[in-house]
Amino acid sequence: MIATCKTAQYRRREGKLHDVAAAAIDACIKNLQHGKKGDWRAVGDGVCELRFLQTGSRMARVFS
Repeated sequence: MIATCKTAQYRRREGKLHDVAAAAIDACIKNLQHGKKGDWRAVGDGVCELRFLQTGSRMARVFS
């Protein structure tokens, strides 16, 4: 399982999300923890952007 953590900035934004949007993002993060990257694109220097199309949100992730 891939370890993930929620930053303080993420937690502040998460608190402002609608419950459905927060649940969709949490589901995508759980998939990521199990190695399923989902919808993503490389943005350079080893950083990938995960896209949550249902919510319009994006999250940067470094895959090593």
